[in-house]
Amino acid sequence: MKNKQKIQENETSFLQTLNERLHTFSEKEIERSRKARKSYYAISAPDLTVMKKYYNQLCNNDVPWEDIVLADKIFGWDVSTAKGRWVKKRPKRVMYEDVHIPRELIVQNSRVELCIDLMFINNCVFLIAIDKTIPFRSCVSLPSRASKYWATVLKLLMRKYNQARFLLN
Repeated sequence: MKNKQKIQENETSFLQTLNERLHTFSEKEIERSRKARKSYYAISAPDLTVMKKYYNQLCNNDVPWEDIVLADKIFGWDVSTAKGRWVKKRPKRVMYEDVHIPRELIVQNSRVELCIDLMFINNCVFLIAIDKTIPFRSCVSLPSRASKYWATVLKLLMRKYNQARFLLN
């Protein structure tokens, strides 16, 4: 019985909502902090450290720095502004590079067996080619599933294998 009571006591969380926080400040302080928050949004909601850095350079600033700090205490950090700042970085673009194939590999595996198939992803057509001899896969997007596109892509794949001196079966 004592174990259950200890677990329940340890699970207590002391979160303070905005309404609870507002009750701890006077009406004048709340009004001043709302005015400070309005000016904060007017200058596109910078970080508090950035705002402190450029605070003295702001023209026609009738909000004292203490009110800005008070607004930060009352309202906390702005969720929508933080979500707009925390953007996932774009990955680097993948560039195509020809890989040097060792001579021994070419001699040992001069004949290649190529398996091809079509794959559909979100109404986009892809020609997939898998080499059984050498573990090599290629994927080329097609404008449609028409046979004329198959021929051009197969010629392109054959050209790649022929450049590397492989014979297709």
